[in-house]
Amino acid sequence: MTEPVLEVRDLVVRYRKRGLFAAPPPPAVNGASFSLARGRTLGIVGESGSGKSSLLRAILRLVPTESGAIRLNDKDWL
Repeated sequence: MTEPVLEVRDLVVRYRKRGLFAAPPPPAVNGASFSLARGRTLGIVGESGSGKSSLLRAILRLVPTESGAIRLNDKDWL
């Protein structure tokens, strides 16, 4: 097996609560982990609202992550 081009480990994305007295929202992504080797394809499937878009936005660094690691070409991406 070749070295992964993209590696995501225990990624957590949580959006901020809305309003002063609102309860903290559940995580949009809770502990996602996968690796992707060069030349391979990965499909992410799930129900509406399951965090697929939030996962992609976190990998692209469009939203902040609460915890976890993203490595791209063996370099820390976060």
